[in-house]
Amino acid sequence: MAGIIVTGMHRSGTSLFSKYLMTCGINMGERLLEADRGNPLGYYEDLEIVQFHDKVLKRNGCGYFFDRFPKICLNDEEIEEAKHIASNSVIKNWKDPKTILFLDYWSDFLPNDTKYIFLYRDPVRVSDSLIRRRTDKVINQFPHLAIQNWYIYNKLLYRFTQKISSEKYLIINIDNFLSNFVEQHRIIVDFLGSMIVNSDIKLTSFFHTDHFKKNIEKTSPMSIKSKILYSWYRYKSYRLFKKLEIKL
Repeated sequence: MAGIIVTGMHRSGTSLFSKYLMTCGINMGERLLEADRGNPLGYYEDLEIVQFHDKVLKRNGCGYFFDRFPKICLNDEEIEEAKHIASNSVIKNWKDPKTILFLDYWSDFLPNDTKYIFLYRDPVRVSDSLIRRRTDKVINQFPHLAIQNWYIYNKLLYRFTQKISSEKYLIINIDNFLSNFVEQHRIIVDFLGSMIVNSDIKLTSFFHTDHFKKNIEKTSPMSIKSKILYSWYRYKSYRLFKKLEIKL
């Protein structure tokens, strides 16, 4: 049976969507990453996947926010580990925003019938959420990286959708998913078929207003350089946002 890979830029509703899939009866991991200040309602991410991605990023000398498109490579040992994960009957479904950085690798290792669900959200809402939560030191220091990384992650996502069959993926605007849940749920049930164990659910089964609660903390003023870069990537991001909307 096919597995499901859920990913999207950080703060784009991937945790909420993963919780939704679990409510539908889909196992999203045996050991899940614990909730913390960055996401007090939980991440719903399999620890083995998260630790693998983090380990590879660390060896490549980077975190998960960038000032340019990242060049990430797997060494022979990591390739074998990824193949082992991909063939593991226990880990069939997972969610991790960092998966976007490894999609070309995973698509080579995972079974051909793997299904992908890509989440995205308005770039300014995402960057505002990243800046205001104040848990990422690099974002605190360089606020423009919030929207710049929206562009980087979603550009990588968009490029990947150009390489695979449209039958293998769904691309979902999380705000549209919430505001038109009945219709969106039907589309997802049709896409995942027998993988959905419980299709009789309502939005209130997994969603509460605290998921997207407004953080009222004030943020530090941006430098002139950050303001200029933020404006530039805001323009680029909305152009890409429109392309993603067309693929919706």
